[in-house]
Amino acid sequence: MGLASDQECAGLLSRHFGVPSIALDEFAIDPAILPLVSGDRARRHQMVPISRAGPTLTIATADPTNVPAIDDIRFTTGCNVETVVATEASLGRTVDRCYPAAGRGVAAAPSALDAASRALEDVSLAEPADSEVFEDLEEISAASLARQGQDAPIVRLVNIVLMSAVQKGASDIHIEPYERELRVRYRIDGRLHEVMAPPLKFRDAITSRLKIMAKLDIAEKRLPQDGRIKIRYADDGATKHIDFRVSSLPTLFGEKLVLRLLDRGTLMLDMRTLGLEPESLARFEAAIEKPWGMVLVTGPTGSGKTNTLYSSMERLNRPATNIMTAEDPIEFNVPGIN
Repeated sequence: MGLASDQECAGLLSRHFGVPSIALDEFAIDPAILPLVSGDRARRHQMVPISRAGPTLTIATADPTNVPAIDDIRFTTGCNVETVVATEASLGRTVDRCYPAAGRGVAAAPSALDAASRALEDVSLAEPADSEVFEDLEEISAASLARQGQDAPIVRLVNIVLMSAVQKGASDIHIEPYERELRVRYRIDGRLHEVMAPPLKFRDAITSRLKIMAKLDIAEKRLPQDGRIKIRYADDGATKHIDFRVSSLPTLFGEKLVLRLLDRGTLMLDMRTLGLEPESLARFEAAIEKPWGMVLVTGPTGSGKTNTLYSSMERLNRPATNIMTAEDPIEFNVPGIN
């Protein structure tokens, strides 16, 4: 809301948590300790190692309460980790300065957007790339749409869009056609950010590729459709699985696609980790334990409704209790629940 500066917030956090604050822009970081934390991990957690004394590594962070990130660095470095507080803006500049090759992409340099641009340049089509508006979409055959969707550069571009969203911690991907442009946006921390605008001529190919992956009918353009994409990827040597819930909606200039990222690894099923005040948590637990009535959980995208509901089901999930849910689509499969 503009009521406090980054520096004021950092100072307040420092006093509140009892940890020192640091002006990163004026601090000389020893280059020898930077390899302890990879550029990808530093950018993902927004944490930078600044010094090391024996087995103790000091890192700068804007959020000293981010225990999972601190534990991740403790595990990967084998060091005891101490934190100091810095502003978000100075952390971003320091990460860019200390890890210039890390980029902001899927795994390493170059950035995902640079890779996406190169993937687009690899597609050699005769039409101009600026503002072709397609008419008579129904005349394009399903077979030709499938061929477009499987074209290698389009496959790479779609993979980059999906993996970049995972890397940036996005909750949704919006792919939106307009009269003279195609826009791709990520929802990060509840707010949409435009990340790229591929040429309009790739609209049908991108849409077809995603619909093929989600097992939707690529010939159907006039009705909404829902599907799911399951992908597997390697992260720091470990194989992880993530689902994308895909919704297509016909609009004036083509089909809009929205993909919701469903990462089971980020689902917290312990109600004590939801962030509720003790009094509110006690009232909520008492309400869900009753065998009658209704509890409404409401809020905007990314506010924690799914985590709250699945945590509630996990709390009630006992052999003596019958639980059935009404979900379309089902976001996560929980054993013992119908």
